[in-house]
Amino acid sequence: RWDGRHGGRSHWLLQLKRAEDAIELGCVLVKLEEAVHGMQTSADVSEKPPWRHSGHAHIGKSARRFFRKDKKSSDWLVSDGKIVAYLPADGSDPALWHLAHSDGDEEDLEEGEVLFAIANAADGALEPSADEIVFMDSLAEQKRKEGNEDDDDGDDVDDDEEAEEEEDDGGESSAGSSGAVSESGTLWKSAEARARWVGVMRAPSSLHAVALGLASLKAHVVLFKPALERKPSKTQYKEASANTAQHYHANAFGATSSEASKGGEKKGTAAPRRFSPEELKALRDGHRRFAGQKGKAGGSWTSKTLETFNFHPLRTERSLLQKWEKMK
Repeated sequence: RWDGRHGGRSHWLLQLKRAEDAIELGCVLVKLEEAVHGMQTSADVSEKPPWRHSGHAHIGKSARRFFRKDKKSSDWLVSDGKIVAYLPADGSDPALWHLAHSDGDEEDLEEGEVLFAIANAADGALEPSADEIVFMDSLAEQKRKEGNEDDDDGDDVDDDEEAEEEEDDGGESSAGSSGAVSESGTLWKSAEARARWVGVMRAPSSLHAVALGLASLKAHVVLFKPALERKPSKTQYKEASANTAQHYHANAFGATSSEASKGGEKKGTAAPRRFSPEELKALRDGHRRFAGQKGKAGGSWTSKTLETFNFHPLRTERSLLQKWEKMK
């Protein structure tokens, strides 16, 4: 079902025909998912405890964050904001505090970060203390090591899911297993699962990742009540249920950040801290292409980079600039 905006189905088919690489195919697949998801009448549900807006001493406190202007600089960018929400620890995932910056940007902080940020605001600090600088460097090194470990894991993706769906005339069989997607009338079993899928498809690492995303979407559509002309057969239901069940974990579809499962695309959340290899390449290409255009109309190089290349939907100019300064 297409609503006709931006050319509808015919325009989507044209985009599909013109797609030349994994990223372009992934973005086309996201548009298809958006069209199917638009048929949904029930709200997506969360698999995680919701962010708490009261009940913790840090909520409501002012906070001040410092960001290096460049990798070795002693000059700092200052940003003030307020702690507005708290997410308790969940298993291996640490507790997080959500910071709303006064300029409209948003960020999730771990415990050490939030303690320094609150102290900075209370003391009126104009630059980070020596202890905070050591903490920043240690945290950056930890994130770098985690990124290297994730890269070493590779993209072990099986393409066996590409088998053709069976046509079965016994379509009147009921799909009665508890917890089925069709029972809730939602395309995905959780908002976080959809967020992971969309995030990976916007910047897929390979055609294999796109194939996995397509196989997963097809399996979910088989169980999506608003899109069905008839109930799935027993065989279709069992296969689709098995295919969808394997995609409900933090690293599904090749996602590398647990933050994606907490945030997704909802307001009040932040993009994953770790940039994907495709995002890093886009950032370099954007700087090379636009950084020398100072004074020309059209905005900053980070703004043009966001508009031109595919990034996680919650990336901001600030996050691109911060990442670029660390890469220098």
